[in-house]
Amino acid sequence: MSIENISWFYFSLTATILFGFTSAFYKLPVTKNLSRTTTTFWLLISQLVLAVIFFHTHFVLAINNTLVYALLWGISFTCLTFIQMHTLAYVETNTLFPITTTLSLVFTVMFGLFFFKDSLSLLQVLGIILVIIVVYAFTHKK
Repeated sequence: MSIENISWFYFSLTATILFGFTSAFYKLPVTKNLSRTTTTFWLLISQLVLAVIFFHTHFVLAINNTLVYALLWGISFTCLTFIQMHTLAYVETNTLFPITTTLSLVFTVMFGLFFFKDSLSLLQVLGIILVIIVVYAFTHKK
């Protein structure tokens, strides 16, 4: 089977499982009073190592633009990780992660709009507005 014939679903599913595996340790530095920077560094290194182990034969598919987007995503993810680690000291996990996960999807859509010149249907715009309203209501509940 050639590399080009492998379904994107395999990559997506494997990446999601590996991401979930390493993300399970987000709360660890806060609960154990460990260095957030060191923990974040090793979480990102473990993700890199797992990606190399599982996807090393498929790196030839990466083109220069893809590598630039991956670098930008990695920097953004690192910033989000630091913000989440800092915020976990003040906010419960069951409150923080739904908010950041939902809002990251909105930012992803905005990224697609501006950089890839995508367009949204009326239903998609209404969905984004609904997400923003729900996050606002969730964070300001009494």
